[in-house]
Amino acid sequence: MSRWNPLYLSVVFLLSACAGIQERETLQTERTLSAAGFQMRLADTPERMTQLQALPQRQIAVRQAEGNPYYIYADAEDCKCIYVGTEKAYQRFEKMTIDQDIAAEEATAWEAAPAIDMGVWGPWGPWWY
Repeated sequence: MSRWNPLYLSVVFLLSACAGIQERETLQTERTLSAAGFQMRLADTPERMTQLQALPQRQIAVRQAEGNPYYIYADAEDCKCIYVGTEKAYQRFEKMTIDQDIAAEEATAWEAAPAIDMGVWGPWGPWWY
C-alpha cells in the first residue's frame, strides 16, 4: 500500500481547508472586536496564559467586575490574547457582526443571480433616473 493513499491525502486536504476557514473567521472576529472598541491584552506571563487557557475559547462570555458587565473573548491558540469590552463595545460588536452578515448574504445573492438581458426590458435612457 502506498504511503500517499488518495483517501489519506483527501483527509489531510480537508482538515487543512477547515483550519484555514477557522483561522480566517477568528481573524475577522478579532478585527471586529477591536473596531468595536474591545481592548486586546497579551497573555505575556505564565499566570496570564494559565488564566487565558481556563476561559471559554473563541466565544464571547460576560463577567462582572466592580458591579459592571465586561465582555471577554479569549484566544489562547492564535493571538494568545484576551479581548475585553464594555457593554457599549459589545453592542457595537453585535451591530457590526449583523451588518457584516447582511453584506455577505447580499453579495452571495448577487453572485447567484442569473445573467439578465437588459434589452428584454425595453429601452433605457436618461428618463430612467
